[in-house]
Amino acid sequence: MPLRAARVVSAKVVTHHHTWEQPAAYTVDHDHFRIPPAIDDLPDGRITTTVSDRSLIALPIVL
Repeated sequence: MPLRAARVVSAKVVTHHHTWEQPAAYTVDHDHFRIPPAIDDLPDGRITTTVSDRSLIALPIVL
């Protein structure tokens, strides 16, 4: 059976804004990371955004 890469293209992130700030700060200088075009505020200090493509690679590398 041949090995295959995962086919995840994007991930929706819903988290507290403080929780989002830490990984975003770590990855901002990584070549693969791109700041999402939209980060929307939700109630209770949470945010929602979509992380896609190369940014999905950068997050686990730096964390």
